[in-house]
Amino acid sequence: MEAKTYASAIGEFVRTYRRDHALTLEAVARRGREHGATWSLSSVQAIEGGKASPTLPTMLTLALVLGELSDRSLTLDDLLGDAEEFDRPCVGRSEHPVKRSFVARALTGSKVELTAADTAPVIDGPFGPASGDEVGSKRLKDRQREFVVDDEVEEAVRRRGGAPLSAAEIASAHAQLVDEYQMPPEPDWDAEDVLPPSQAEQRAAKKLEMDPDDLKQMAEELWGRTLEGESARRVGPDSTPQARGRVTRVLVEEIRAALEEDR
Repeated sequence: MEAKTYASAIGEFVRTYRRDHALTLEAVARRGREHGATWSLSSVQAIEGGKASPTLPTMLTLALVLGELSDRSLTLDDLLGDAEEFDRPCVGRSEHPVKRSFVARALTGSKVELTAADTAPVIDGPFGPASGDEVGSKRLKDRQREFVVDDEVEEAVRRRGGAPLSAAEIASAHAQLVDEYQMPPEPDWDAEDVLPPSQAEQRAAKKLEMDPDDLKQMAEELWGRTLEGESARRVGPDSTPQARGRVTRVLVEEIRAALEEDR
């Protein structure tokens, strides 16, 4: 089984859980903002796509928000979904990912310690066949001491002709890798920053004889959220489709009035 990154595991869980409980991206983003997060629709999309670094505050907010919106309490371990192996921390090298049990123990308050049983099975790695049952704790520690350099650092050694890195160079390289891993992903300027217009937005745009994307932009300028998001805010929870429809018609007229003022 392929080891997953924490970002991809959490993203898959959030996307599946949100859809299974009929939660909208707007609802998740809005509730997150109520708890201090600076989430937009694109922020939640980035989390679900595994593109956002799952920091502890993000995980805590996600568990809280999804639990409140679904009326079910979640644990941080729940956020990892069905993943069974994780790429980090690896046991010496990336070919030796850790099992879910290690992460689950850490998330539930146990001391963060790697044991031989936390090593995910691998096939013919650099030390031959290895698994959690076959690798003793002494050999595990030997691997950790011997293979302290990331694969990217090893590539740097090869580029410089095989000369070994000094302890200071290794420390500097590791610090840089940690910083890069914790940085948010670079924005994809070619990708859409928002969701495509919904059916409600398309119908409203047709009624107003305007482009759906222009309607989305005007809604953001007027209310700081989408047409559907503002409708949900005004009618409140447990509203009927008829009530939402009436509020949506009011919002359409507000957009029409704003358009006439601009002319």
